[in-house]
Parts: sequence; structure tokens; C-alpha cells
Amino acid sequence: MNENQAKDILRKNFRLFMWQERLKQKEIAEDLGLTAATVSNFANGKTGVHSDYLVKISQKYNVSIDWLLLNKGEMYLPKEKLCA
Repeated sequence: MNENQAKDILRKNFRLFMWQERLKQKEIAEDLGLTAATVSNFANGKTGVHSDYLVKISQKYNVSIDWLLLNKGEMYLPKEKLCA
């Protein structure tokens, strides 16, 4: 998988996650302490998501990092694998 394919998977999955959760970019930005422009860049595939923010997204919303980045497995983590 090349860099453009990886960004495309992340962009599509991040947008699907936002739609599934009915979240606006502004809400995610506020929840994670980011600017709306930064979240917009994630959602539009302009930039990747720093690993620290992937962990925060996973913890806050119970979303699988493997699913976000690689499209592997399910969108949501099983309850026994939730981060504390």
C-alpha cells in the first residue's frame, strides 16, 4: 500500500466514523483539543493523523485504529478491549 492509498483509506474511514456517530468536525476538534481546520484536514485526506490523536480517537469513541488506518476488522472495539 502506498502513501496515497493509506491516506485514502483513512479519509474514507474517518468520514464514515463521523457519519456513523453523527459528529461534526467541530465537535471532534473540541473533544480532542484540536482546531477544526486540523480535523478538516484529516477528513479530507490532506494530512495523516498523528498517532497521539489516533489513540485519543480510539479511547474517546471506541474506534479501532486498525480499522481507521487499514480497514481491518470492525469499526468499533469489542468491550473487553476498550482502553482505560
